[in-house]
Amino acid sequence: MAQGGAEDRSAGASPVSSGAYSLANRVLQAAIFVGALAILGRVLRPADFGTFAIVLAAQALFVPLQDFGLTPAYIKLKQADGRAQNAFFTLNVALGGVNLLFLAAAAPLLGLYFGMPVLVPLTLAYAASVMIRAFSQQGIASLARAKRFDAYMVVNLASELAGVVAAVAGALAGLGVWALVLRPLAASAVRYLAIAVAVRARYRLVGWRALQGFSQSFRFAIEVVVARLVSGALFASDRLIFGAYFAIDLLGHYSVAMNLARAPDSNIRNALSTPAIAHLARQVPTQRVRRYQIACNVMFIVAALPCVVLIVLGDLLVPWLMGGQWIDAGIYAQLLGLWGVGKILHGIATTLHINEEQMRQWTKQVGLAVPCILAPAVISAQLGYGPTVFVTALAGANLVYWLAAALAALYRFSRQASLALRFGWTVFLIIAVALPLGLWLKELMLANWTATLFGGTTQLLLLASAVLVVALGVQVTLNFRQMFDILAFIRKRL
Repeated sequence: MAQGGAEDRSAGASPVSSGAYSLANRVLQAAIFVGALAILGRVLRPADFGTFAIVLAAQALFVPLQDFGLTPAYIKLKQADGRAQNAFFTLNVALGGVNLLFLAAAAPLLGLYFGMPVLVPLTLAYAASVMIRAFSQQGIASLARAKRFDAYMVVNLASELAGVVAAVAGALAGLGVWALVLRPLAASAVRYLAIAVAVRARYRLVGWRALQGFSQSFRFAIEVVVARLVSGALFASDRLIFGAYFAIDLLGHYSVAMNLARAPDSNIRNALSTPAIAHLARQVPTQRVRRYQIACNVMFIVAALPCVVLIVLGDLLVPWLMGGQWIDAGIYAQLLGLWGVGKILHGIATTLHINEEQMRQWTKQVGLAVPCILAPAVISAQLGYGPTVFVTALAGANLVYWLAAALAALYRFSRQASLALRFGWTVFLIIAVALPLGLWLKELMLANWTATLFGGTTQLLLLASAVLVVALGVQVTLNFRQMFDILAFIRKRL
């Protein structure tokens, strides 16, 4: 049995090195994901992606029961011994079982509502991957607490690669939408095996009495889960609503665009917030507050830069990546890039509330977000407007709401209006300065380039690089003080 002391001996690991490992992990995962899209987009139909998007929407409603809550609660423990590991493992498995039951119950309802019987076996097969994943969740939490982000990276990359190989093989074999279900099944199985090798801990199920000793941590975990469940309702309902109003093939385009828009948050911001929680969780409040400005700016700037590229070049990048049948997805990706910026702000605000253990207040704000963000999109669909207007309304409402929430969270926990204003300035430079400059640069370069001089791939790489340089240059020149503070912090801890 791995003991808590073994985990806590890594407590002196540098936040910079931890963040670097975590970020490298997510960037490589994103590269694998993009490579998979390039192949699957040419083999499968948009309708296949649309059908699977409905399954993912149902999963998003319940997955917080498994993936969130217990991990930050375990990281925040003052001491994690074998008793704690077994208790958290037991609850992870139990919640995985609950998740499995929810998905199994939702399967026939999805089939009836959308008139697609294939959704029933697809959802049940996906539910199996959820249960397999539950058995490896405590191992992931142990690696994060020990700040073993190098091993964490290997585990995630192995599982991600296994899932992609299985999906591509299934697609080439003509399995259609079932190829997309093979991905989470294979990824979950390999993740479980890799965790067993990396952690080398024999967890066991324990009874109610053993769980009672960690009731305070579990209460915090429940508060996190409730907030995530409400978020899940928001980030799943959009796909279900889109599928109810528009054709299934258009839902496929929307799903692909949404996955691309979410990638900067899930693969970059989340990669940086995980070590941030691990390093800030056991610090005194005054130390945490002093580092909030640097942490928030790093997470936002690094994650928002790919969103800028997506907004500027999405109409060119997606068809280039997945083939000519994905033109609509490229248009949606441009619009949803703004949604992605809002998702990053949502993630930053969530991280702050987790660090401050203020999840009840956060749950209220997330609950209010559901009608505020969905209402404009639903109204546009009810009035008969097309999917482009739906996506525009959703993206704009998401950005505005989470920007206000992030600024309010920074002020609430720091009691420094200047800190919130400085972060607001960082966001303003990305949205109001870098984006218009990027769009202008795109038009300028395309107007002066010819296809005979630059091939499509080379041209896109040059355009993307130029947009990134412009966006980063705006921060360096107009946000010099905060960029200097970030560099100073990194140099001090290298």
